[in-house]
Amino acid sequence: MQDKNRTALALAIDVALMRRGGDRYYHFVFKLRNSYNCEIIDCYDKPQYLKNALKEVYGNEYDSIVKDVKLELGDSIEAGITAFLAILEKNP
Repeated sequence: MQDKNRTALALAIDVALMRRGGDRYYHFVFKLRNSYNCEIIDCYDKPQYLKNALKEVYGNEYDSIVKDVKLELGDSIEAGITAFLAILEKNP
């Protein structure tokens, strides 16, 4: 089940970010790799890495991105993903 959640979340993040433009998406992926030594799919276990990198690259668009990720997930939101999203939605 965790692999299914991890994959669904990674795909939702990819789609939400690619809609905002490839250049920033690639900058974001670069930031994750260089600052946190991880890929988007690895962020399921390290949501704070995702949160930090998104805020650094996308700034004020962060909240909108989290909403877009939730929309992409649709009905596939399960307990593990709900907990993950709660971390992303928590301020700061």
